[in-house]
Amino acid sequence: NLFNMAKRFHDNIPDVVKPTTGASNAKELLFPKLDSGFVVATAGNKSIGRSHTIQLFQGSEIGFWPNAEEHTAGIMQAVADAPGTEVVLESTANGIGNIFYKMWIAAETGKSDFECVFIPWFWHEEYTRTPPMGWRPPKPWEDYGVNHDLTPAQIYWAYLKNRDMATATAQS
Repeated sequence: NLFNMAKRFHDNIPDVVKPTTGASNAKELLFPKLDSGFVVATAGNKSIGRSHTIQLFQGSEIGFWPNAEEHTAGIMQAVADAPGTEVVLESTANGIGNIFYKMWIAAETGKSDFECVFIPWFWHEEYTRTPPMGWRPPKPWEDYGVNHDLTPAQIYWAYLKNRDMATATAQS
């Protein structure tokens, strides 16, 4: 998904600023004259990051990576501790004990150079659904809405998502 965004951006920028493209396929978009590019690897690949030199790294949903410890070890070795380098690791919650949780706690307690940034779901304007006439949230949802200054449409959206998730979990 992230790679497709980068590819779409590259495909649509004006020619005057578009870098010369070398390889361009489903896994990489390279710019030989800039000695740079985008490379995609999946969490199923155990050797990601090894033998690369990475300046900017975006790791998405690392709390769900099956080989997260191995990946982060390889990635962190491939990113120099130098000006202009950056590592962004993001994830939705996936319980206690996974690598994302451990790295979050280390950053939160000042035991790493990472910085914690939490972006709640209700900052996203599209996460709303107009409730039907007469719908009132159950008391816990009403309290949640008050505590987070949510609109009725936000409360209803969250209520439906949680209801659907509970139903799907009960089915499996």
